[in-house]
Amino acid sequence: MKKHINKCLSFDVRKRKDSICGIVLDYTNDWTLIRYNPVDFVIDGYMLINNRKIKGYRRGSKELLVEKVIQLKALKPPHQAMIVDLQTVLAAIDGLLQIELKAADTTYITRLNEIQEDSLTGLSIKTNGRTGKKMNILVEDIWTIQFDNDYTTSLELLNGLSSE
Repeated sequence: MKKHINKCLSFDVRKRKDSICGIVLDYTNDWTLIRYNPVDFVIDGYMLINNRKIKGYRRGSKELLVEKVIQLKALKPPHQAMIVDLQTVLAAIDGLLQIELKAADTTYITRLNEIQEDSLTGLSIKTNGRTGKKMNILVEDIWTIQFDNDYTTSLELLNGLSSE
């Protein structure tokens, strides 16, 4: 995977009919961090992908074109992205997380309160930006974690959750 740092890849993830596309920033044995490319030449935040859920990846003509356009747009990460471990990465994120569990069409928005090696605890955030119930999520059940994307940023602004 080291040769794919700063390259665009599409990941085939179990139980997802659509691939996940993005620029690889870093990886560990457990997680891959990408700048998420949901459609065309758009970058929408970051995504951590649980490597145990990845069936495979590819780098074809579509990914090469996306990579070229992203480079031409000069979209670079605002800081050096590095995964030490999941807990360290999540502790450094000051904002909402969009967590996907088992199905791409079901995600949960949360603001974390506690980060442990095997679980995350936080308050759910409803689609209107209001705080919901306490959530406890097992790390092994997580497929992807998105952050600093348009949706989570919009919810933060909607209800004044942003720390800025």
